[in-house]
Amino acid sequence: FGLNFNAQTKKLVNFGANINGSLGKQYDYFEPRTEGRFFIFENWVNFNSYLSTDYNKLFAINLNAGAGGLIEEGRDNTLYRFGISPRFRFSDKFFVRYSYNYSQNDGGRGFVTNYEDEIMFGQRDQLTITNSLSGSYTFNSFHALNLTFRNYWSTVDYQENLFTLLDNGRLSQESGLTVNDIEDPNINFNTWNLDLSYSWQFAPGSILTALYRNQLFNLSENVEDNYFNNLSTLFDQSIQHTFSLRMVYFIDYNNVKGLFANNNT
Repeated sequence: FGLNFNAQTKKLVNFGANINGSLGKQYDYFEPRTEGRFFIFENWVNFNSYLSTDYNKLFAINLNAGAGGLIEEGRDNTLYRFGISPRFRFSDKFFVRYSYNYSQNDGGRGFVTNYEDEIMFGQRDQLTITNSLSGSYTFNSFHALNLTFRNYWSTVDYQENLFTLLDNGRLSQESGLTVNDIEDPNINFNTWNLDLSYSWQFAPGSILTALYRNQLFNLSENVEDNYFNNLSTLFDQSIQHTFSLRMVYFIDYNNVKGLFANNNT
């Protein structure tokens, strides 16, 4: 089920909210990672809201927030998130946007590993933070310069006791297995991307783009670090540099059709 509301004021401020959910037993055939097996969860409900001011102004902002969770006996699964994205239009040629998104999912359950022909699940807390900054400068209708930076950080922290997925889709802890009996499943994932591109529209619908990208990547099991410690560790990694050149050329079908028609005659 779902219910959605959107509105706009005379000052071009947009706002809205929605609530949606899935009632009763839900059968997930993907999470077990094994054909023919499924995992059951119940009664997921989710709420979201947003506000967006007039983009024609020199300053505008987007705001969003949401929360969700399971209404299921024996489960305490909650999700909440929020985001903010201010936009600055310094002139008709120069535009900058910053975006921050935060998401916290506590008590989620999912696949961990296969252990002696059994499918093992774990209960986990997941934190995700995304920072991005983008800007563009348009010299004229044909030439533009764009710069984009993005840092994505996500941690998955498992509780000690593991579950065995039963044939009926439910979970059991009768095996007594813990995270100490398997390879550490905790995840600390951190990436950085910086893209600088120059675009030239050399003909109608035809664009030549030169791109430079550098990228940092780090994956570990250390979920205790805070955001700034993780960022410091990330910058200790080696940087990957990429240069590319792409051309998109528009061909008018009517002109091509005319050439073939002349050749046939």
